Amino acid sequence: MRFDPAAWARAARDAGMKYVVFTTKHHDGFSMFDSKYTDYKVTSPESPFRTNSKANIAKEVFDAFRAQGLLVGAYFSKPDWHSEYYWWPNFATPDRNVNYDPAQYPDRWKAFVEFTHNQVLELMSDHGKNQNYLTPENRVPDKPLPYPWESCIISGGGWSFTPGAKYMSGREAVHLLVDIVAKGGNLLLNVAPGPDGAWQQGAYDLLREMGAWIKVNGPAIYESRPIAPYTDGKIRMTSQKDGSVFFLYLADENETVMPKEIRIASHRPVEGARVTLLGTSAQLTWRAEGDGFVVAIPGSVRVKAPCRYAWAIKVSTLR
Repeated sequence: MRFDPAAWARAARDAGMKYVVFTTKHHDGFSMFDSKYTDYKVTSPESPFRTNSKANIAKEVFDAFRAQGLLVGAYFSKPDWHSEYYWWPNFATPDRNVNYDPAQYPDRWKAFVEFTHNQVLELMSDHGKNQNYLTPENRVPDKPLPYPWESCIISGGGWSFTPGAKYMSGREAVHLLVDIVAKGGNLLLNVAPGPDGAWQQGAYDLLREMGAWIKVNGPAIYESRPIAPYTDGKIRMTSQKDGSVFFLYLADENETVMPKEIRIASHRPVEGARVTLLGTSAQLTWRAEGDGFVVAIPGSVRVKAPCRYAWAIKVSTLR
């Protein structure tokens, strides 16, 4: 067994991640924590993993990530196909939903609700408080949403382990992150461990690339706020509480050298505003154009860009 949540946590920390969400129970009803309310769990006497010192997998994951300074959240499926109070053996199971009418069998439904509440309380009391927000799965909204949200995106293969999975490229991941953050969301990147408890090397390689980018461009991402119109062609925008605005240029697949000029059509700095490129100390020159502005990129910066895939221009003050 190669289950090593401490290695996962270090990779996540180095990638710039701030929290983990672990699947404590999915629709099949198998609990990845030591629940008192079911024997269908990883610590059950029937589980071959029960004798391992890390048998309470959810606890091990949460402890490892907290040790690296990350917050923890729990994915917990309310549908439970293993529970006879959700999928009653008296009826067929035509879809994923409860297979009887709760209004006609209120006592059975009450038993399921109590079971669910008990398991949620176990997670909350035994493993700490968790967040609650909406999660568009494997898609990015077209515009900001009026509530806290994150996009949960498959990093490689599928939601569960896929042998020989092909992981998204560093460029794809960075562009995905920037697009989501520009719309006010978080990126929750799905990584699926294998049957032996290990991540594939592709997952570690992807997180390493993301970490290299975020070390340069973190000020445009962390604690940022969306600013209309959010996107403009290859440009994505974020802002900070101090009034700074960031314009992130998403490079094409074969675009390894920065362009001579970068155009922003929707905003313009005030006269004397400081315009810089994250990762460099040089102040950039700019000129007004229409309702926007054009930033000139010096040759020395173009050939030796501070990062790959996307470049962030910082403007201290806008009109």
